Amino acid sequence: MLSDDHRRLDDLADERMMFGPLSMRGESMERVRLRAARAASSKLPVLIEGEPGVGKKTLARAIHAKSTHISGPFVEVDCRVFRDIQTGGMPSSPGTDAGGLLLQKFEEAAKGTLFLEDVGALPQSLQSELLESLKQREIGTSRNNPSATANVRLIAATSDDLIQLVAAGKFREDLYYRLGVFPIFLPPLRARLDTLEHLTMLFAIRFAEKAHHHIERIDGEAVALLQRYSWPGNVRELEEVVARAVSLNDGPIVTREAFHQIGGLVGDEPPSASARSRQALDNDHPARKRQSPSSANITDPAPQHPSKYVPFSETAAIAAIDSSGHMRTLDEIEAEVIRCALERYRGHLTEVAKRLKIGRTTLYRKIRSYGLEHHVFNCSRQLSHMAPAKAATTKLQAMQRSPDRATGT
Repeated sequence: MLSDDHRRLDDLADERMMFGPLSMRGESMERVRLRAARAASSKLPVLIEGEPGVGKKTLARAIHAKSTHISGPFVEVDCRVFRDIQTGGMPSSPGTDAGGLLLQKFEEAAKGTLFLEDVGALPQSLQSELLESLKQREIGTSRNNPSATANVRLIAATSDDLIQLVAAGKFREDLYYRLGVFPIFLPPLRARLDTLEHLTMLFAIRFAEKAHHHIERIDGEAVALLQRYSWPGNVRELEEVVARAVSLNDGPIVTREAFHQIGGLVGDEPPSASARSRQALDNDHPARKRQSPSSANITDPAPQHPSKYVPFSETAAIAAIDSSGHMRTLDEIEAEVIRCALERYRGHLTEVAKRLKIGRTTLYRKIRSYGLEHHVFNCSRQLSHMAPAKAATTKLQAMQRSPDRATGT
């Protein structure tokens, strides 16, 4: 007879096959589960709304996997690509404009699903073509293949407030209503903490399997600690935190100490004996050994010596391959590099820009683009002799101003 732990792990494995890094358990996700099931059995366009990192693409894949289009491909395209092509920020194939690329994606998704990510960024000229395709199941009679969209399931996703974009004249109202025939709102992680333990276990099992480790459960104190954090980066941030914790953890039970970084962010109580032991190991780091007694406490918000930086560990390596074995995009890698630099230099934006050899204006823009404002705040909070809220607020206010004024140029 299977033990309770083994039975629970089997259930987790089954759910991973269905939803990947999404937990449909708990009251907070019951509505999402029901609507996703209805969407899978329908052929209507689906609009998934939610903050960055909540799992919109994963939900789209789950709907595709349960739909009648499962035998066809799942083709995804970031709508920002079309905008970049039109503005000359991204080269396209010879003779292929943004409209041609959209048609090409529809053709690739024949008898399958086309997933339009960040649909709010779709240029208005293509909004008209997409609207026409939804009306007539074809893109323009002047195209080479006017019936390319006849058997394509369309799922769109957005982190923007499309109603505000409609009000601002940046998104067609008729297209919004066509796409929103079957809307699904995916709540942020902070609003579905009843799923956090289950999600954490799903991620822990996945990363443990890759490292050939065995994980049985997450310690209750660790779960309680994670539930005290607000998770501004949502499920994507949780995934990164769990990956780090699994790499640091010893034994089949993931303990509270493996999440010491979260403990620091939520104002955790004094460290346990094992945490103090880990701190002692950190103090033996070569960079720590070079630290003079006078520099033991950080008083300068702009560090000038490596001993004042956060020590690197094995987990600081930037992965070039994703969990499916494919190359990660340059945007994903760049965002992770900036996150790592913010942590390494404790949120000092001038130092980060200097070390990455980019201007502060460019750094501010990239932080906003990748949604890393919360990282600036979190890293700033770790300064020991600086009013954290004031420091972070000043930086975020500077980022809200125009880049030139923010950098003093």
